[in-house]
Amino acid sequence: MTTAKEPVHLLLFIHDDVSLGQRKSLYSDYLKHFCVEMKAITDREVITYELTSIPGMTDISYKGNPGHESFVLSTFNRKAWEFVQGHPHLQWDKNFRYGLITPARFTDKVLGLAHEYSPVFIASLEGYQVIAHELGHTFGARHEDGEVTRNFVGIGYASYMYPENDPFHAKAYRYSDVNRERIAKFLADVP
Repeated sequence: MTTAKEPVHLLLFIHDDVSLGQRKSLYSDYLKHFCVEMKAITDREVITYELTSIPGMTDISYKGNPGHESFVLSTFNRKAWEFVQGHPHLQWDKNFRYGLITPARFTDKVLGLAHEYSPVFIASLEGYQVIAHELGHTFGARHEDGEVTRNFVGIGYASYMYPENDPFHAKAYRYSDVNRERIAKFLADVP
């Protein structure tokens, strides 16, 4: 008998500016496909937690001028670390991720932020693949390994890590094979 693998815990701090309608459809519109993809890649369940109205976390000022993004990510990283320290059942580990979900982009060109292998990310709801894209970075997926595949009639499907949000490409709702391997390898040593 095999034992189940530890799940991926996804704690989402929903910014106070996110509308009730967006909150209600967060899982179905933005997370469902990601959870299915992660299960296929890692054989792990993804458990999502939506956290709202947490002063200092869900009210962070995130909009700004170009160059402001690193400061916002650094601030949220510190706040997430402090949150974890105050909740002993949480871990700062490979299978725990902490995200700030915003309704709008940071600047004209920046939809989300994450560092490779960091447990923290920020993602806007301005694109259905933004959360999965930023989460991909936290599990080691890279832009360079993103891809557009084409079906038999030539329609392009962009993988989660494809670096451009091109309206002429349909959404593949999956990582490229190379990024799938990177994610699986990253989580391989988690029980």
